[in-house]
Amino acid sequence: MKNKEISNYILKDFHKNNRILELSVNTLIFLVSFFEISISWVIQKAINSVSEDKSFDELLSSVIWAALVLVLINLINYIMQRLQNVYLKKFNIYLKEKMFSELMNKSIVEFDALSSGEYISAFQTDVQRLSRNYINGKWIIIGSVSTCVLGIISMFAMSVKLSLLIIVIQMIPVSLTLILGKSLQKIEKQAADSRGRFNSCVQDYLRGFRLIKQFSIENCFINRFSESNTNVENCEKKYKDKSIYISLINTSANFLMIICIFFIGGLETIKGNIRIGTVIALFQLFNMISAPLSTITIQMNLVKTSNVLFKRIFELFYQKSDKTRIRNEELEHVDVISMRNVSFSYGEERSALHDICFKFEKGKKYAVVGNSGSGKTTLIKLLMGYYNNFEGEILLNDKDIRNVKMSDINREISLVQQDVFVFNDTVRFNITFDTGYDDDSIDKAVEKAGLSEFINDHGEDYVCGENGINISGGEKQRISISRALLKNSSVIIFDEATSSLDNVTAQEIENTIGKLEQICISVTHRMSLDILKKYDKIIVLNDGRICETGSVAELIENGNVFRKLYYASLNTEL
Repeated sequence: MKNKEISNYILKDFHKNNRILELSVNTLIFLVSFFEISISWVIQKAINSVSEDKSFDELLSSVIWAALVLVLINLINYIMQRLQNVYLKKFNIYLKEKMFSELMNKSIVEFDALSSGEYISAFQTDVQRLSRNYINGKWIIIGSVSTCVLGIISMFAMSVKLSLLIIVIQMIPVSLTLILGKSLQKIEKQAADSRGRFNSCVQDYLRGFRLIKQFSIENCFINRFSESNTNVENCEKKYKDKSIYISLINTSANFLMIICIFFIGGLETIKGNIRIGTVIALFQLFNMISAPLSTITIQMNLVKTSNVLFKRIFELFYQKSDKTRIRNEELEHVDVISMRNVSFSYGEERSALHDICFKFEKGKKYAVVGNSGSGKTTLIKLLMGYYNNFEGEILLNDKDIRNVKMSDINREISLVQQDVFVFNDTVRFNITFDTGYDDDSIDKAVEKAGLSEFINDHGEDYVCGENGINISGGEKQRISISRALLKNSSVIIFDEATSSLDNVTAQEIENTIGKLEQICISVTHRMSLDILKKYDKIIVLNDGRICETGSVAELIENGNVFRKLYYASLNTEL
């Protein structure tokens, strides 16, 4: 898709819904240009009446007309700018909402392919530059073209010879600017990319602030920040330098035209071929169209560079992975998950899972254990439907997970992670997300998750703080479990949900898991027999393969890898 096609694709609904407003603004821009050009005719008439006719009445009439035109121009300008502000507000709201909507439609894998700093840069900087360069740029072009066309028509009506001279001289800087504008687009793309990387770095450094302080590596990150900051500012300077160069060419051409008009117009006046009022009016017209002539090429380049930003937004938010598969099968509940000869690789050299065969059944609890890198996290990602490009089959009941709608998978399979994300909002919001659940359903979910005591003490309107700073790790986990229970998920997967908790809290969370009626799959490093004996079956992964399965008693007696993991954990605890 070409750059211009991309901008039309993104803004098609916006243009469709704001045609009247857009037409009104463009009409007012034209009217301002028309009345500004008409002043030159008034000036011509006024000077000729004074210098040749010596008519006071003509002079007074011209002055009155000029005053009326100026009042009219200011009135139209006021209305036009108010409408432009309305248009810009609608543009910014529309574009940001469309971007965010497309972002929410991305899969988790697609979202994780880019840093959040890239997205933030697009929302903040790119939208602002599009508002300034694309929308304002188009208005400036419309006004400049209107002024130039009307001005050139007026100039030819006054003097063909001088008008031809002005056009020929002006074509030189216009041509040069168009040529140089192509390189300006490349520089704008480099600047946009560098801004995205800079925002990503800053966000990363702020998130790692505690780690930086803990290891006393402030100077290291000050230097890295300086390098990234210098890079983005160098790109911005390069863009500004190129813009100055183009502007200098236009300014030089304008001075050349002033000299030519002054010299040739003077000669024609001396010969009696042209009246003095006409020369001054031509000079006025030239001044009025010289800036727009220069502006047109500059703004056209800015509009073209805006197409680069549209392409960047399209790639960030709209473009989907070629591997994205159409999912149209519906899923009401999950009674059984069947994995049949499942193998998966992140790349040709990084194989993660090999020939996995297992069945998860309703009402049973499963623990997944294994060393780091054994494939536990990858197993979870496949069960959550994150990847389609695996070998074998994963069946939800009798439906291939690759064909099931992601919205249905997300509803029926919930994930409780080690680091639960909590919004800086109330406990109630973090459980319900304002999705309209009734109080009875919320109370039942909260009770089953073991969060009732906390809510009784603090209230459901208690604010959790940024990323849950006001609540404990155990309370975060219970909020996450409440979310899963509230949306009535058939399957709940716990990914190291208790690894960062103290033993007492971890035991309480495990007791909560044991009381749940859903299919529960818990990935854990905790090798406590008291905890593991609560699970119906334990799956032992090693090098991406299921090497052992069974109950705790069976694995302690007959297992090889499990016993090594268990005794290694005892030594670690000791």
